[in-house]
Amino acid sequence: MLAIKTEALVKSYKDITAVDQLNLQICEGELFCLLGVNGAGKTTVFNLLTGVYKPNEGIVRLDGQDITGKSIIEINKAGIARTFQNIRLFKELSVLDNVKAGLHNHNVYSTIEGIFRLPKFRKVEKEMNTRAMEILEVFGLDKEADILASNLPYGKQRKLEIARAIATEPKLLLLDEPAAGMNPHETEDLMNIITRIRDEFDMTILMIVPFVIYYFLPMVRKLNVASIYHYLEERFSSKVRYLASAFFCLFMFARVAIVLFLPSLALNAVTGLNIYLCIVLMGVVTVIYCTMGGIEAVVWGDVIQGFILVGGAILSLVWIISGIDGGFGTFMDVA
Repeated sequence: MLAIKTEALVKSYKDITAVDQLNLQICEGELFCLLGVNGAGKTTVFNLLTGVYKPNEGIVRLDGQDITGKSIIEINKAGIARTFQNIRLFKELSVLDNVKAGLHNHNVYSTIEGIFRLPKFRKVEKEMNTRAMEILEVFGLDKEADILASNLPYGKQRKLEIARAIATEPKLLLLDEPAAGMNPHETEDLMNIITRIRDEFDMTILMIVPFVIYYFLPMVRKLNVASIYHYLEERFSSKVRYLASAFFCLFMFARVAIVLFLPSLALNAVTGLNIYLCIVLMGVVTVIYCTMGGIEAVVWGDVIQGFILVGGAILSLVWIISGIDGGFGTFMDVA
């Protein structure tokens, strides 16, 4: 059964068409990836699905029900929840209270019952606390339930925002670049959590992933997500894929050349060793570094690679400009 379906969805801003004839179908329980370059209209699609924007043309159906043009609240209660590129938490509330805010869709009591703390209020609040802690446990945030959301590290704030969205018990969960700003370890952990959410909560998930990240992060490809392309990608999907693959190969070659060759030149300039021996030595260092768990750091350019590249580049530049033919003493004279 289809969880969400759009029919010829169009969104225009004067002379600019952000979404053009989008036909989208996602079945229940699937994990879909909305893939596209910056400015392709991915977030605009999310805004159309959640009622932030009203489409110029087309229909949005959730479980076969037409939700086109409904308000954000109505759509959320119908079963769609989302996160944003920029974190939007209640930062002055605790972690627990942030999740409980999402639970108020389904756990209600009257204003009078809340003011006078009547039995129903206490019962509902107890149920909400229990449920909120269960959700936080999935994300490993249960031990930080009483901490202010603003005091959480960035990666955990990302997880909390997803936890709050899940608390609304959606049929369809929209994640707008959930791993934005995270390091590789946090990203892989989050991807594992997302697959767990789909399986344990029996939830359909539509996730925006930056185009480059899709090709550079194996943990994203490992999800076996189905790719939905925006209208630009639908027209040029094969060309875009070939171009991205070629760029990836070029990127890998350039990275190896930079990590190995420039420091090798520097080592040659400082020690006077044969350049080929220097390349071999730098290759051994790189292999040892990667074996010790630094391969993700090499990819993402952490502090260690930064020192290698910057230091190697500076030394190599001095070597090239000065015309040094090797030898530590000559190098020190120039420096």
